[in-house]
Amino acid sequence: MDDDILVTISQRYNLESNEDELTKAEKKALLSIKVIDVSHDPVVVSLHWKVTHSSLCKEYEAFKAGNLHQMSRSLHFLATEEGVPDATRLVAKQWLDLILNGIDKKYCKNTSLSKLSRCEYQVLQFIRPLSNHIVYGMTAVALHWKVTSCEIEKDQKKLNSDPNYVIRHFRYLNFLIKHCNVPCFIKPKANRLHTVIVENITKQIDNRCNIGSTVDELTNGEIIVIQELDLVSNTFSPVVDRLHWMVTHRILCEEFDYFQAGRMPFIASKIERKLKFLSLNEKVPAIISDKAKLFMDEILKRNRASQQICKEYEK
Repeated sequence: MDDDILVTISQRYNLESNEDELTKAEKKALLSIKVIDVSHDPVVVSLHWKVTHSSLCKEYEAFKAGNLHQMSRSLHFLATEEGVPDATRLVAKQWLDLILNGIDKKYCKNTSLSKLSRCEYQVLQFIRPLSNHIVYGMTAVALHWKVTSCEIEKDQKKLNSDPNYVIRHFRYLNFLIKHCNVPCFIKPKANRLHTVIVENITKQIDNRCNIGSTVDELTNGEIIVIQELDLVSNTFSPVVDRLHWMVTHRILCEEFDYFQAGRMPFIASKIERKLKFLSLNEKVPAIISDKAKLFMDEILKRNRASQQICKEYEK
């Protein structure tokens, strides 16, 4: 439904259009886009940011007036990530700083999580203290790890009662396990949850699929997990192995097509790291490593062209 609306938006409006021209359904569809997804038509991307900025400003004012008790999980993303318009980033950072400064003044590292407001809990849940974007106070960092531990325990309980429960932050579990600066009381919990998820999903796939199965036969939850499996360090069934590389190849081709079409306005460092791994590791199938090398070559060409344009402009 939202995809159909987005297609209509790309046809009906242009880059000069503003949010006042949009219907409620169109605004809802634009806000439903994941911020990191830059695969859409430029008109859709432009209107997405306009609607996002307007919505963020209204929510910020409501929060300051004490009338908002539910935080957007994208607040930290909007305050820190590449590709976010400066005006939107500024509002998000002001809001984030307001909440985090309040947390550092009101609480200490031993504060019970039950003392936190819902907004404070949600902000602490989604900050990323190990990134280089923002330096957080010691209290906020300590409480963030307590919140993270609590959320892992909740997911573990849900998964124990329902093996089909989908945990969408599976990639973050990998980060928690591997990063050397994650507190030691977090790692075992993350590892246990990660192990159960992988066992459940790979068993599910092995029971339902065969060597001739395609990516289209996988559920969204299965794709989330299977694309993050480490086949270099671990051994899985031939069915899981093949489907992992098929998912990897499909995602890589989609990203390359978006880049070629000019729909990927910035190249995040994590994409470059992924391309380097896929192009150099000997266990990666040739069809994928060749595509990754081609992608890297095209990025270098774009960078050289951009540098030349800058030099011409400076003259």
